[in-house]
Amino acid sequence: MKKKFVDALKDPNIDVIIVDNTNLQKMHRDWYVNKARENGAKVKIALAKDFEKFLNAPEDKKMYWLELFAKRNLHGVDLETLKRMLTKYDPV
Repeated sequence: MKKKFVDALKDPNIDVIIVDNTNLQKMHRDWYVNKARENGAKVKIALAKDFEKFLNAPEDKKMYWLELFAKRNLHGVDLETLKRMLTKYDPV
């Protein structure tokens, strides 16, 4: 994936590149951000709308969102794994 990303950065026919990945930790996002900036690209980090709702939800509503994410994700990530993943989340 990283090679495709770098190739896309260097392709004059490509105007927009979307990296659709979890990248919960800043250190995982940094590689993409730094490569883009090294190549003169503008960078915008976007969060999925429902993830933003989760982040902004009161603590007593967060479980609702986690259960929803566990039910509808396409990779079969269960609720406990999602909880563990979110303990590593670095805010954007």
